[in-house]
Amino acid sequence: MSAAVIIQARMGSSRLPGKSLVTLRELPVIDWVVRRCRMAARVDDVVVATSTDPSDDRLADHIAAHGWSVVRGDPHDVLDRYVTALNQIPHDRIVRVTGDCPFVQPALLDLALDLLTGDVQYVATGHDNRFPRGFDCEAISRYALLAAHAEAVDPVEREHVTPFIARRPDRFPSVALPSPPWAQRPQFRLTLDEADDLAMLRAVAEGLDREPEAIDGPLLIEFLDDHPEIVRMNQHVAHNTEH
Repeated sequence: MSAAVIIQARMGSSRLPGKSLVTLRELPVIDWVVRRCRMAARVDDVVVATSTDPSDDRLADHIAAHGWSVVRGDPHDVLDRYVTALNQIPHDRIVRVTGDCPFVQPALLDLALDLLTGDVQYVATGHDNRFPRGFDCEAISRYALLAAHAEAVDPVEREHVTPFIARRPDRFPSVALPSPPWAQRPQFRLTLDEADDLAMLRAVAEGLDREPEAIDGPLLIEFLDDHPEIVRMNQHVAHNTEH
């Protein structure tokens, strides 16, 4: 079965406005996310799903200028935004990634898709708290996403895409994405919500001094293990669920 990554991204973050286009090593964060998702061997397409709000015009134009796929939808109903993207692609399996995770792991995207077979409708890193924040991904069947879109009425289920599915394991059987030994660093924070996150991520990108495609998971973790002073730069930041 074919698969696509849909990356939800926007410019209107309350804590770090414009964060999708801030740069790490002169590349916008969204470029890091797209390029790393495109590395996944099991992925056929990568689509950025942003909103129709005028604040996202620059982001949409940036994605289109690179020749990457972009769709636009409701600023608040992110589940509807996903199905808008889904209606433009034929794939049976979807991986959900957020646009504030520049070190998303292609190997984990592939593993999630490998587990989304047979009766399994949903696979998520969120069931395993041993991953660094920023390695998050979810694999979802087309059937489950369409059912959630048709039936979900809770605003939380509309905004956060997968709660309708995760709350109904009898209907949508799920499995946890296992964390490889190299990835078991829950104390690491590699996502972008605030200015201190940006400073930390820039320190990582500059310290590694490589293109996005040249940074695999074990290399990244080894670098962070060797630089606890960088890890500490954003340890105080509370996780934000806005996207």
